[in-house]
This record gives sequence, C-alpha cells and structure tokens, in this order.
Amino acid sequence: NDTATPPSYGRKPLPATPPSYGRGESPEEAFDRNWVESLLSRSRLRLKECYARADKLILFELLEPHLGNEPGALPHAEIATRMKMSTAAVTMSLHRMRSRFGELLYEEVAATVEDPADVDDELRNLMAIVARR
Repeated sequence: NDTATPPSYGRKPLPATPPSYGRGESPEEAFDRNWVESLLSRSRLRLKECYARADKLILFELLEPHLGNEPGALPHAEIATRMKMSTAAVTMSLHRMRSRFGELLYEEVAATVEDPADVDDELRNLMAIVARR
C-alpha cells in the first residue's frame, strides 16, 4: 500500500507549519528565552537539592517564590511564624538563598562557555533577556 504511514519509532512527526514563537519573537529571541529559562530552571533545581540535603525543603518552598518576586509569595512575617523563626532570620535566609542561587547560576553559565572570561558577558546578556520578559 503506497499510502501507508511509515512507522514513527517513537518520534513525533514534524509540524506541517513552522512553530509560532509567540510574543512576536524572532527565532533567535525564542532561542535566547529558552536558554535563559533552562539555566534558571537548572539553577533552581540545584538550589532545591541543596536545601533538601540540608533538611530545609520546607524553608526552600516558602522562600523560593521570593527569588522571582512572584506575587503569591508569602510575607516574611508569615514565613517566620510557620518556621518558628524571627522575621530577621527569614530575611537573612532569603539573602543567603539569593546568594547561593547567584552562585549556582554563575556555575550554569560557566558550563556553557569555552572561555571563563566570557561568563560575565553571558550573565549580562542573560539579565538583559530577563529584563525584556
């Protein structure tokens, strides 16, 4: 039968039309956005693993929304009450979390460049992409 569909072997067929990049993005902008999202996601995952190893996963889950200044983030005072900490301790914990996240993000970016001298330029590029979002 000449019209039989060839086996896919687990692969998804290619779309008939090119993908839409949304938000009026060019393919390069979509690639950059995906790159940034991937780096941020891997950095957050590694940060979560650090907190899990330290048996502080609940603290991570309460503070993590503050990394991206998400609107649903709990106030520091409520986190303090839930964790039986002072508000100052919550603020310090968040500062440490942000610092560690920055270190992990730096490591993720460093893994993508050949020359270590390029890391700071890539981080600036990453921040510019985030600012456009």
